[in-house]
Amino acid sequence: MDNYLDSFLILASDAGYTDSRTLVVKFRHRLKLNVQSQIATMPFRRPADTDLEAWYAAAQRIDQARLVNEAFQSTLWSMTVTPCQGRNSGGTEVWNNR
Repeated sequence: MDNYLDSFLILASDAGYTDSRTLVVKFRHRLKLNVQSQIATMPFRRPADTDLEAWYAAAQRIDQARLVNEAFQSTLWSMTVTPCQGRNSGGTEVWNNR
């Protein structure tokens, strides 16, 4: 996300965009669809269509949350559950987490 933000600022400056609504529209257009949709449909504190800084901040928060969630999910998938040899005293199988 940081690379996109940096690139966007350079391109917007080079293109001479100064209107805040135009900047937000251009910024939204190239955001990943899921990020753009999450920001656009925020039920509370949705950034105004003229507040580019608020859109930047929201995009960074959503991307950071995505990265944290991916890290969490990868730890879940890396854990495997395997049955132990035998059964416990109640006759049910015992499972080990590895």
